Formats: sequence, C-alpha cells, structure tokens
Amino acid sequence: MDKQYFFRRFVVFFVFLGLYIPLFAEAPELQYVMPNSWKKITRLSTSEEIVFLQESESVLQRIVETAYFGGTFLLEEKIHETTRVYRQRAGNEVFYRLITTETKTPDFSDSRNIVFFQSLLHSRNEENILLCMAPYNGGFATQTAYFKIFSSIDIIEGIGKVKGILVSGIREFEGEKYGSSRIVKGQTVGGSSAAYLPWTDAPLISNETEVPYYSGPTYFYFEEVHSYIWIKIEASNCLVDEKIPLRYGLQNAFDGDPATSYVENTEDDNMQIVISGVGNGCRRIAIINGYAQNEVLYRNNNRIKSIYHNNDRMIILSDNTLIYQIIETENEVLSVRNLYKGDKYNDTCLAEYNVFLEGFGWLFGDINE
Repeated sequence: MDKQYFFRRFVVFFVFLGLYIPLFAEAPELQYVMPNSWKKITRLSTSEEIVFLQESESVLQRIVETAYFGGTFLLEEKIHETTRVYRQRAGNEVFYRLITTETKTPDFSDSRNIVFFQSLLHSRNEENILLCMAPYNGGFATQTAYFKIFSSIDIIEGIGKVKGILVSGIREFEGEKYGSSRIVKGQTVGGSSAAYLPWTDAPLISNETEVPYYSGPTYFYFEEVHSYIWIKIEASNCLVDEKIPLRYGLQNAFDGDPATSYVENTEDDNMQIVISGVGNGCRRIAIINGYAQNEVLYRNNNRIKSIYHNNDRMIILSDNTLIYQIIETENEVLSVRNLYKGDKYNDTCLAEYNVFLEGFGWLFGDINE
C-alpha cells in the first residue's frame, strides 16, 4: 500500500467524521419535550457534569430556594443526583441548561408523564449567571379546575448573535369544570403566553438579581425591580398535541424556523398575539403565513387573510407565498379576522411573526429585507 492510499483513506475518514459530528451536537432524548431546542444542545460528559455541578453550588442553592413546583422535588440533597447539564452555543455566547428531574433515569420520550424543571445559565466573565427557570408538566389547582403547565426556554438567534431569551408555555385545562381536558373543535386546547428578554438587557441580570421564575401562561413571578426588562406576550389558545404538548406552541412563531408553526385552537379559528412592553417603537411587522414547512401543509391548513391595523383598517396578506411579508405599521398587536381556508383542516397557522423596533431592529431574530 502506497502513501497515496493512506492519504485517501485519511481524507475519507475525516469527510465521514465531518458529516456525522453534527449528530452528536444534539440531545435526541429531549425531542419530545423540547421540540425547538433539542438539536442545538449537547449533554456534558459524566465527568464534566460532576465538576460543573460541584462548581455551581451557589446557583443550585438559589434554584432550590426559588422554585416552587408541584410536589417540590427540588430538594437540596437530591439536586446533584437528578440534574443533567447541557451546553448550547449561540453566536459568541455559551449557555448551560440544567434539567432537574424526579429520578436519576427519566424517560423523556413519555412527554405526558415526565416532570422536570429547567434552568438557563449564561456563561459570563468566568461566572455562570442564572437567567430564568421554568417547569415542565408542573401543576396547580384552583377552585374550578386543575392546570398542567408545559414550558419551554428558547434562545432566539439573529445573524451570528443572540437576540433574546424566550420563556413560553401552554396551560392545559383539566378538572371537573372542563372534564379530563378542555376540548375545542374536537381537539385539546391550551392557553398560550410567553416572556421575552431582549439580549441587550441581559447584562442587567446577575446572580444578585431576583431570579425570573416562569410558572406558566398569565402567571409571572418577576421582581418589580427588573420586570420591565421582560416583554410579555399573550396569545389565543393553541392546539395541544397529545404526544408532544409543545409541538404547536407559541414559541414556534418566534423561533426563526418556518418549518414550525404556532397553531390556534379557538372556536372561530382566528388568533391574536399581544406584545406588551415595547413602548411606541414599532415601525413594521413581518409575517410568514400558514404552516410553511411545505406547500402541502400550507394548503391543508388555514392561513391569515387580513389583520387589523390600529383597529381602524384592514391589511390583506398575500396567499401562495411561504416567505416573509413585511408590513409598515406602528401596531405590534396581531389581530386576525379573515382567513384563507385550508383544504383539509380548520386550524389557522402562523409560521413566523416579528416586530421591528426603532433603535433595536428586528426583535425576534434578523430578517434580510
């Protein structure tokens, strides 16, 4: 065998390695509970995880003290044993996700029964800053119903940089008032809302700041001293998938991926998204209409035909387009009234929604106009 043979084998090996390395930069065990982020994160090795948790004692203590979660399994003596650590790189930033479960060997594929608590840390100046926390499959009761909370923490990226942190969730209605779950149009329904942290405001959060704790739609436990940082988003009820609860959640409208869609579940098929906390800086909005993953899904589902502009006139959206439609407006509220009807389903879908703010740019990622 000559040197050229070994050289060819060497090149083929590294081409093969280059093709498959991205597969290891994912966390496939989380795909059923974290549909928007699992491909972007990697779990630390066992040795790295042990060292990380040992060096993060003060952060773990804050999580235990702050988080109230159903049966409060976040006990100080157990958090080292049941916490997994994942790393995510976005732009030039490094983040760590702490996933704390009830047992050492959780079954994440059983998305309806798995219970965990997620904490997002930002690596900054040789310190890991606790940015926010949220429960998955947490529950709480009122006099009339029981609610299950499925939350997601997603890092919204622009071109080569972080744009913000989105903490979103759905509140699934259960209990005597609604039966086993609330049904609209024959499908399970969930309340939708989110909180968004523009990345320009992230340095205002430190390990001395009260930890933002998101416990589900319309329930925000943010300290007044920094609550203005977080932008609040409320939306119409969404469709809840029976196997992957967050599959059609509100986060899909802001993730920069046209293949995912926020899907409403309302009696009249219309939807509304209200963004609070951006002041009067809105100058235009951008929309990718429908379920834009492909033309078949686009056609089979409802699309938005018209939206209100400042509640006094209609703006008509084009149909048959799976790219951004940019609209000059000073109204960041998306209020839908008329639809292009789907060939097969009555669900109205929205692939992407973005708001351009004067002095900031596009709020939820960057758009090439």
